[in-house]
Amino acid sequence: VKSADDKVWTLQALSETDLKNWMEIMEGKEPSYSEPMQTAKLQVPPDTGIEFVKLCIKRMGELGLREQGIYRVSGAQTKVNKLIATTFEEKKTAAVMEIDDIKVIASALKMYFREILPEPLLTFKLHESFLEAMKTEDRHQRIKNLTNVVSALPKTNYDCLKILIKHLNDVAALKEDNLMQESNLGVVFGPTLMRPREETVAS
Repeated sequence: VKSADDKVWTLQALSETDLKNWMEIMEGKEPSYSEPMQTAKLQVPPDTGIEFVKLCIKRMGELGLREQGIYRVSGAQTKVNKLIATTFEEKKTAAVMEIDDIKVIASALKMYFREILPEPLLTFKLHESFLEAMKTEDRHQRIKNLTNVVSALPKTNYDCLKILIKHLNDVAALKEDNLMQESNLGVVFGPTLMRPREETVAS
């Protein structure tokens, strides 16, 4: 949902009751998307994408990860779109290093994973495998199963995931200041990094 002040808000049903109420409002219809959204159908080489991720994380580290609501509160959409266009259309990958608003960078990074990558970082192919691994009740076995699935990712995806997870761990380490504990980061990044090929409200 885009508000009047140009901010983008993501709504998520927190219970089955909420979901049913939403479904009634939408006359029982679930919106679905056969393909993931892609900003202007940009064709971004993997090396360029990873470089963008690295620079975003580097710049955010320079600005400081203590700001409250980082990743939860969106940056101005016009500035986010301009950064994306400058980076990928004008091929100025280092443009992010000139941005001083950490929320703009965080939003651009989320947009890259959600809308510019042709498929989620954890891939459509392994989506069901990740779900099955996470359903394992025994913690030790669950970690082992998840490790096996992660190791099956394409190298580029694996390398990018490793960089991102380290960054998110750094963000969570400052949760007393930024109020972004692991559960909050999971809510923000879960649907972005892993989603089915065909999306519904329930997914």
